[in-house]
Amino acid sequence: MKSVQILIIGSGPAGFSAAKTALGKANNMTMLNNESYLPYYRTRLNEVIANNKSIDNILIKNSDWYKENNIDIITSVIANNVDTDNKLVTLNSGEKIKYEKLIISSGSTPNKIKIPHASEVLSLYSYDDALKIKEMSKNKGRAFIVGGGILGIELAHALITSGIEASIGIILEYPLERQLDKIGGLFLKDKLDKIGIKIYNNSNFETMGDLIEGSCVITTVGVKPNLNFLKNTNISINRGIVVNEHMESSIPDVYACGDVAEFNGKNPGLINIANKQGEIAALNACGEKASYTEIVPSPILKVSGISIISCGDIEHISSSNIFRFQDEMKYILCSIKDDKLDAAAVIGDVNLGMKLKKAIDTKKTFSSPKSLNEILNSL
Repeated sequence: MKSVQILIIGSGPAGFSAAKTALGKANNMTMLNNESYLPYYRTRLNEVIANNKSIDNILIKNSDWYKENNIDIITSVIANNVDTDNKLVTLNSGEKIKYEKLIISSGSTPNKIKIPHASEVLSLYSYDDALKIKEMSKNKGRAFIVGGGILGIELAHALITSGIEASIGIILEYPLERQLDKIGGLFLKDKLDKIGIKIYNNSNFETMGDLIEGSCVITTVGVKPNLNFLKNTNISINRGIVVNEHMESSIPDVYACGDVAEFNGKNPGLINIANKQGEIAALNACGEKASYTEIVPSPILKVSGISIISCGDIEHISSSNIFRFQDEMKYILCSIKDDKLDAAAVIGDVNLGMKLKKAIDTKKTFSSPKSLNEILNSL
């Protein structure tokens, strides 16, 4: 039976960050990867579709790096069961691995929904998914994407770049409903339409057979954490594995990070958060004391000259303290609560968006501002 100091389940952003952080601190570590490829940048999957990038083009590190750093990475395996009492993980091959410290970063799986008139529905999460989308969309000649979040918009842009007609269907009134308010969302919808990304809002898919039939249909409607292999454990699980500021689960020597981790009731599923949580989990697993501080979500979207940055909880802003600006090229939203900037969104000026993010992160004080210019001039 194999024994390791640190066993990492999952090789996505959180898992890789954990492995990289543990270098020089752990005597040995093993990483389990459910794909046949070495870890790669999932954020670059659209380049596979748009620019024919191969897996080698998007790898984080090549095989030599893992050998040089004494990281045993096992590909094409799945953790079937975790025995926390005996510190054993059983793989789908039947092999058992004994660990001293376990870091769970098993990632997530795209939500699957049935779409009327679609004979097959794809999703984009892995390199193989990207290859399948590329092949099917080329054969069909057009694509229909369900979901108007960042992933859906980036995917539509990648398909259009590759020469495929692509449109998006959403059941709501505007795209990026979690990152923008209605005014900003409709502003973005108009901008996307001008670069060839048609968005069908308030969609009833039952009545859209002419568009859906004959299209490569892809859903981008969120993910669910991969937690089934933990069902026989006593690990505390809510929406994700409940962790404290050290990324520790309810079971000693078991840590969680990334999409599977729930901290302060949240598991936002953003890569910068996964990277930081992986780092904190590894530091604590290696015997150091490190604490995770909640990061303000700030997703960024850039497609064909359109840039968007959103910071804070746009969905729940107070209507009484909102300041806006809009012209042909730019949209700005700032929300003030208790003399602090608690949320902001900018379309058309990433530099300004980053300044507003810094103001949120540092809890900068704005004393009863009367206008947006007053806020911007004090950044």
